[in-house]
Amino acid sequence: MSQLYPKTIQSCVLFQKRGFFSRGSTLVLEDLAAAYMKIQATKHGHSYNVVEHVRGKVIQFYGGSQLMIRLELMEVPANKAVFAQVLGSPFTKLSVPDAHDIIESHGSHLLIDVRHGVMPDLPEFSALLAQAGINEGHSLAQFCQRLEICALLTSIAHELGNASLVHWTQSNMLLRPTVF
Repeated sequence: MSQLYPKTIQSCVLFQKRGFFSRGSTLVLEDLAAAYMKIQATKHGHSYNVVEHVRGKVIQFYGGSQLMIRLELMEVPANKAVFAQVLGSPFTKLSVPDAHDIIESHGSHLLIDVRHGVMPDLPEFSALLAQAGINEGHSLAQFCQRLEICALLTSIAHELGNASLVHWTQSNMLLRPTVF
């Protein structure tokens, strides 16, 4: 079966401030993960196991409905070249006319990755799984779940850290966090 939907959903959340990794600052990675896990446990009864944790920088956890979630905070600006195409979009120019200035001045960013399964989202692993008849994460329901989870994490990150801009990478859109 060919892959119908992207197996990995991503967003990049930009913050004006640097140094938001300590409790005295704006956003704490561990608080973001804890808030998400609490919502999922309450709403769906899902639990997660942390598989990688570098305090204040990376948390990767697995669980729920076979979801692998990676949160990576970086105390440096994102690579501005990544935004070149989306900054040229008429939608961006109308909806976020100051996007270029926000990208130029942001100090840190959060990458959110949501995917099904424990295997990396690489063509060779996908081919191997397909040969074995395993097509995890390829249904519409699973795709919608990944979208929902990534959106939830992005929203929580904004609430906890006062984001300045969201890059929703699937559709290559820049959005104000309040609109997102």
